[in-house]
Amino acid sequence: MSEARVLKDIPLGPKLCDQDLEDLGRQCLKLAAQLKGQLSELNHPLPTFFTQSFDRYPARNQAVNTTRHQLREAAQTLYELACGPDEIVTRELYAKIHDINAFTYVSRYNVAEHIPVDGSISYTILAAKSGTGIVQLRKALRHLMTLRVFHESEPEHVTHSAASKTLLDSGVKLYNSFLCNETSKLAVFQTDAIEKWGHDCVEPDQTAHNIAHRTNKPIFQYLSENPARAADFGQLMRYLFKTAAIDSEMLLQSYNWSALGAATVVDVGGSTGHCSVFIAKTNPALSFIVQDLQHVIADASDPAKCVVPAEMSNRIVFQVHDMMDPQPVIADVYFLRMVLHDWPDAVCRKALRHLATAMSKRPGSRLLIVDTVLPPAGQWSRVFERPLRVADLQMGLFHNSKERQLSEWEDLFHHSHPGFLLRSVLNPLKGPFSILELVLREGFTT
Repeated sequence: MSEARVLKDIPLGPKLCDQDLEDLGRQCLKLAAQLKGQLSELNHPLPTFFTQSFDRYPARNQAVNTTRHQLREAAQTLYELACGPDEIVTRELYAKIHDINAFTYVSRYNVAEHIPVDGSISYTILAAKSGTGIVQLRKALRHLMTLRVFHESEPEHVTHSAASKTLLDSGVKLYNSFLCNETSKLAVFQTDAIEKWGHDCVEPDQTAHNIAHRTNKPIFQYLSENPARAADFGQLMRYLFKTAAIDSEMLLQSYNWSALGAATVVDVGGSTGHCSVFIAKTNPALSFIVQDLQHVIADASDPAKCVVPAEMSNRIVFQVHDMMDPQPVIADVYFLRMVLHDWPDAVCRKALRHLATAMSKRPGSRLLIVDTVLPPAGQWSRVFERPLRVADLQMGLFHNSKERQLSEWEDLFHHSHPGFLLRSVLNPLKGPFSILELVLREGFTT
């Protein structure tokens, strides 16, 4: 299966080949009117910077999402032309660095939660409540106000804006904190890791994470020995799955789960089981075994944190398992959602070989991999491509791993086990995630 067959039909916005300022301006005006009309037809509020605004756009509405992404593409192109080439690589970068600086300050001292939801507070009182100093506090907030995060409603008084109000949501707060206190910290050490271990290093214990946290443990082993960090990471994964509506819808619409009948699905690296629960709700004949490391399963099975409803407890069970060890369960389906992108090829090959061995013991079994399939560079709208390139860099910081193009997936499968057959690559919602379905060719054993 070629990359063209998988990616060519994805409607991700216009290719803005022309760079005429007036044409771009007209595109922005047309798309803005179109978006406004679509939202009005849905009786959905129109966007605003005030706290009465909605938190996020309707994720499941393809028409709205296509229009707003096209608008962002056109507006961003217009903005960049207005900046000029030199400012993109100097002043814009300068500002982005201090965006992180200010966000980290707000995150570290929990500033947002001390600002009234529907009122204002003086810098003096806010500094006292948050245990900060008024000079640094004012600096950070006034910088973020240039991004319309917080608002100075009257001199020396702060109120929430629509964006800053979202920081009161526990999931948004956790995600923002992770970016400020983990990702940005590791990014500083990326080139140091390269200098220390080489440009081609793919060892999971020779990363920016190892330098930043002064450890020789790969990230997941490090988390297993730091329960508080591990709990935060698990909570973040639950939040990301809950809010990634297109991702979760893709799971149901991309694959005919009901056709599996009364099958057993092994959710390898399934964390808290949130994904298994989502699939199980609409497929009552399926049973799930959620596998992960000891500390993850301990957290997932804690009654105070468990996401498995009581009525599903006989269909969704947890099992401690390291995917680097032989697979102990002979099942109908093995399922890996956003797991392999965490690991370099050598580690993935070992895990996949163990799964091939298990699959060989049950003819007709299959392996379903939900993961990113990168497009060839420059073929998608930048609004869609940029987050994928961000994710690719992120994988390097923590794991020395990567996101993969289809050709890289095919190469990985071929070198993992010669019997693997990539039967289909499914992406009906035309998004960044695909389901790759593999079986073993007839006659292949391990």
